[in-house]
Amino acid sequence: MTKRQVETMLPINADRGCPPAALAEMCRTIRDSGVVDYAHAWDQMMGWWPKHLWTTENTPMAAFIKDMDSIGDAVAVSAFAAASAPGLGVTISPDAIRYGPAEMVQSMLTLANFGQGRAVLQLGAGEIKQCQPFGWKRSEGLKRFEDHLRFFDAFWKSEAPVDLEGNFWNFKQAWIGAERAHRPKLWALGGAPKLIDLATRYADGFATMVPNVRMWKDGVTRIK
Repeated sequence: MTKRQVETMLPINADRGCPPAALAEMCRTIRDSGVVDYAHAWDQMMGWWPKHLWTTENTPMAAFIKDMDSIGDAVAVSAFAAASAPGLGVTISPDAIRYGPAEMVQSMLTLANFGQGRAVLQLGAGEIKQCQPFGWKRSEGLKRFEDHLRFFDAFWKSEAPVDLEGNFWNFKQAWIGAERAHRPKLWALGGAPKLIDLATRYADGFATMVPNVRMWKDGVTRIK
């Protein structure tokens, strides 16, 4: 697909109830549309809707979809998408709490390879619904987020093993290989002032949601 000045992303159905053949067809349709550049896989442990509201009284979909919480692994789904529709870019939106920095870079290098260089990591600082039920501390999010961005930056600036002292991870001669034909893009995902500050120092871009996160005028001006 020809790179355009403005690129678009479209979420794909990563539900574990979706047949692989249907997902593959969906990805090829998106690619062949000529107007969508990336397929986006949400990285969620559970959905947004309370289980007690998922009933046929509220939505006809409940009759044939068991729940909105059976979400597939975003990295696996994206790899499948890239293999099913060569030329389609892939992007995921995990948080910095449930993954280690080195593991995240390794996964993104793999997706960038499968996606022929078209891979974007939208990294957030975490949500309570993704953390608290599974034993993670949401309060650690921004410090872990900083470790991720600093390691990503150090890895790409060095051709040698990385030594880096972080808030939670300390790297001593950390090395995940010299093969880096494609550099995935890293976007900060969220809206907190500290997150925005880190994004402008280390990330390639910034993403947020409206009206979930309100970007005030001064905040936008600071990013510019």
